[in-house]
Amino acid sequence: MERHGEYYWRRINQIPGVRICIKHGIWLTKSSVPTRERTKHVFTSPTQDNCSDHSVQEIADKEMLSQYSCIVNNIEKLLNFKYSHHPLEWFYNHYKAKLIRKGYASEKGRVDYKRLRVDFVNFYGVELLEILQSSANDESSWLKQIFQKHRKGFHPVRHLLVMQFLGLTLDELFINEPSDLLDSHASKASLPKRKIMKKTMTEEYRDQAKGERRETWLQMRSQYPHLGRLELGKLNPKVYAWLYLYDREFLMNHMPEKLPPKAGSMRHDWEIRDQEIYDQVAVIVQQFMSEEGKPHRITLERIQKIMGSKCLMPKHLKKMPRSRTFLEQVVEDTEAFQKRRVLRAIGELKSNDESLTLNRIKLKAGVSRIPEECLYDLNKISFNFNISLGSRFFLQTAHRNNELNTEPTNFRNPPEY
Repeated sequence: MERHGEYYWRRINQIPGVRICIKHGIWLTKSSVPTRERTKHVFTSPTQDNCSDHSVQEIADKEMLSQYSCIVNNIEKLLNFKYSHHPLEWFYNHYKAKLIRKGYASEKGRVDYKRLRVDFVNFYGVELLEILQSSANDESSWLKQIFQKHRKGFHPVRHLLVMQFLGLTLDELFINEPSDLLDSHASKASLPKRKIMKKTMTEEYRDQAKGERRETWLQMRSQYPHLGRLELGKLNPKVYAWLYLYDREFLMNHMPEKLPPKAGSMRHDWEIRDQEIYDQVAVIVQQFMSEEGKPHRITLERIQKIMGSKCLMPKHLKKMPRSRTFLEQVVEDTEAFQKRRVLRAIGELKSNDESLTLNRIKLKAGVSRIPEECLYDLNKISFNFNISLGSRFFLQTAHRNNELNTEPTNFRNPPEY
C-alpha cells in the first residue's frame, strides 16, 4: 500500500501450499475473497474490507523456513522461466538414477520404500509436509507412487519436494539426460558385488576373515544350541552368507542337526468328513430353493460363507467325492440361475391366477431375456396349463430344434402332449 498506493495480489502467494512470506519470514493471512467464484472470469480487487486481517505472526522454526524458501524459490523459477516439455517417463528415469546413487534403490531399480519414507519425512518435517498438503505417513502414499512408472500426474509442488530431497536442481531435471547421472556409477555397477569381492580379495585377507567368521559361527552354535539352521542364520546373516560363499564345507560340517518336523494339523477321516459336508450343503441348498422373496444364486462362495469355513476348496473336494458330485449338480451358472428364476416366476403367476405373457414373466423373474435352453420347457408348461405366452418365438425355436412335431404356421392349435 505504501509503495504502490493500492492493494494488489501477489501471484506467488496464490499457489496452493504457499502460506508463508519468505521475504519477511511471516505467515500469510487470508482474505475474505473466495478461491472459487461462480464464474471463473470474475476478478475481485483486494481492498481494506476483504483484506482486513493485518496480524503478523513470525515463523519460529528457522530450519523449516529455510526448506520452505527453497521450495518457493523453485516455484517462482518455474513461473518465470520456460523449460522444455518432457514426458512423465523422463522424470521417472531421473528419480530412479538418483535413488540408485543415494543407495535407496538396487541396480535393478528395486526401491527400499520404508527407509526412503522415513528419511524423507525427517528431511522436511511433518509440519512442512502438512502445509504443502503432501504428508507421507502412509506406506501407500503419493511418495511411493511417484517413484513407480508414472501412470498419472502429480502436483508440481510434490515433484519439487522429491527433487530437493534427492539433490536435483531444476536445470539438472529438465536439461540433463537421465543417463548422465549414472555415468560415474556405471563402472562399479558393471560387475556384481560378489564377483568384485572374489577378484580383489587377497589370500591373507581371506585367511584372516575365514578365522574370524568361523570363530563367530562356533560361538553362536554354543550360545544357542536349541536353534535350527534357519534361525541361526538370521542371527548373523552376514557371517552366514560369507561362510556359505567362501567356506561352505566348514559351514555344512558345523550346521545344527535338522529339527524334527513339527506336528501337523489334525487329520480328518475324509469319508466321515465327506458325509458331514454333504449333509450341511444339502440343507443349505434346500434353504436356497425354498427361500421367499428375491432368489439368490447358488454359488460355492455363498455356500462357504453360510457354513463359516473354507472347507470346499478344490484340494479338499478331491478327498470328498460325494460332496463334490453334489456340488457340481447344484451350483448354478448364470443361465441356470436365470432358468430357475423364470420357472419360479411362472409358478407364482399361475398360483395367483394371473395371465402369463412373455413380458410379465421377464418382469416377475427380473431377467432381460429368457435362456434358449428353457424355451422348450416353457412351451410345455404353457400348453399343459392351457395358457398363451403371447410369443410366436417359442414355437419357432422349438420347431427349428426339431423338438416339436408340428408345422410353425399353425399357432392357434398347439399339438397335444
